[in-house]
Amino acid sequence: ERSIAVGRCTDIIDASPEVVLCYLYAFCSSTRMRIHREEGHIARLVQFDDGRKQLIAVVKNVQWPLTNREFVTRMCWWKDASGCHYVGVVSCNDNIDYGVSFKKVRGMTINVTKLEPYGATGEQCRMTYTQMLDARGYLPDFIVNSLVPESLGLVEETRVAFNRDEEVDQVDHDALVHIMENSTDERYAVEELSSIASIQKSAEDAGRDLK
Repeated sequence: ERSIAVGRCTDIIDASPEVVLCYLYAFCSSTRMRIHREEGHIARLVQFDDGRKQLIAVVKNVQWPLTNREFVTRMCWWKDASGCHYVGVVSCNDNIDYGVSFKKVRGMTINVTKLEPYGATGEQCRMTYTQMLDARGYLPDFIVNSLVPESLGLVEETRVAFNRDEEVDQVDHDALVHIMENSTDERYAVEELSSIASIQKSAEDAGRDLK
């Protein structure tokens, strides 16, 4: 039995690092509150926010017969010299008044999200989420293992929120069509021309063997 789990997840998000940062920092936005309710969790609130850092709390519903887990954390964001944005979250000891009383066990987490510019258009980013989660208490391995994918689900949630697969594919498709329609303008290196000639010869030899 154990209670600590570590995990990492990465994906390409169809939005700039700045836009995704705003989504992640808006802890109680209407979209994220809707997802919170759909997943059957208990409470989610922001106690303090100065635009750069905030005190947040969430009470998550976990599998019966376990007690619901509370996470009270401080969140902040920053940008490095390379243009990457980060969101850091670390547990703290602040007491939270939810307005009602319910049974809960306070867990602990430390996580960081890196948002790295991706692609040539500036409209995508690579999101990498790394988390250490301590649910506290001694839990069966299968419970702890089930908590990891759920906690890393923030990446999937964000990807779905900004999903523009069809639009991105269309841009790539249009670029490829342009190359094909203007192939006479292409300039090839000596090595590339040699490779093309080799492939053509191999195709001719194979064609004679099939006759």
